[in-house]
Amino acid sequence: MEYAEFLAAYKQAYGDWSNGGTADLARLRALVPQLVEADRVKAEFQLGQWESELSPEAGDRMQRATEAMARAGDPDGTAAQRIERALTGIREITAIAEESSDPNEQHAILSLNESLAMLAESLEIEAREAEQ
Repeated sequence: MEYAEFLAAYKQAYGDWSNGGTADLARLRALVPQLVEADRVKAEFQLGQWESELSPEAGDRMQRATEAMARAGDPDGTAAQRIERALTGIREITAIAEESSDPNEQHAILSLNESLAMLAESLEIEAREAEQ
């Protein structure tokens, strides 16, 4: 089986689940052994991320991390205040990710830090330019 075929089946099943259907992970798991090794790793990662979404505890962690990201990205205040808020958000999100023992879930949560890091960096550049 080609990875593109697996990915199409995954996207269809995930879309069905997102629209209120059942999570058909067993059918997708049965396809994984048909993939070449490198593609199996990618497929397992994707299925692991989806499985973590099904966990109530994982859902709670992701919700808390998303809320932390929203607070950290608040546009009010000075550049220094916004930078500190972004850095605080990164620390909070990192701590939430560390609550999980699932590397897939940790990765999904930690990926929220990327936008906050970019925000802090752009604010630091703006602040430096304003000083000149």
